[in-house]
Amino acid sequence: MKFLKGKRLGQRSIRLNKAYRAIYRIDNDGNIEFIEVLEVNKHAY
Repeated sequence: MKFLKGKRLGQRSIRLNKAYRAIYRIDNDGNIEFIEVLEVNKHAY
């Protein structure tokens, strides 16, 4: 789990596998809201 900064402040991410990362947030009641799944690769850095 990784806490994010900048425009994603308050959101978290977790690696699903080498190719994908899920972005989500947890509200005050502890509910998880998935925002998006990102495809990541070394060429995007």
